[in-house]
Amino acid sequence: ARRVREALSRYGEGGYLVLGDSLLYASPLNLLPHLEGVAVEAVPGISAHQLAAASLLKPIALGEEGFAAVTGLGPVDPEGLDRFQSVFVYKAKDLEALERAFPDREGWAFLRLGMPGERVLPLRAAKGVARDYWTLVGLWRRGGEGGGPCCTRWAGGPGTRSSSR
Repeated sequence: ARRVREALSRYGEGGYLVLGDSLLYASPLNLLPHLEGVAVEAVPGISAHQLAAASLLKPIALGEEGFAAVTGLGPVDPEGLDRFQSVFVYKAKDLEALERAFPDREGWAFLRLGMPGERVLPLRAAKGVARDYWTLVGLWRRGGEGGGPCCTRWAGGPGTRSSSR
């Protein structure tokens, strides 16, 4: 907060860039109580689950279906989540537990999505791969819609994304 205030006093305005959506699991919001009197505007970005679904050409939700976004910093309780077409677990730590908790879901792990070293792997294949805080898991209801052509560029199949965008 001190650096932000110093920059504002020097330049009159500034910005704080974040990866993804500025209001979804966004740690910069912790600065707000320390910036009293400063006009703050949140500019939404593309959320990681949107980028993840687009990379696989899988819908987040269709028709009357819904989706859920939850944190994976602790255990994820699947109760109540079966009603959603897709479930996204941000900051996923225990991939084995997620696979056990959602056995009827098609799972994908998105490692460092949108960053250097990005990898998109089926959940089962990602269990033995080094992961960090930037791990997102997408869990889709099996047999659902999606996985076909949409409004996107073609650059290989699912799981072939690289960081050379």
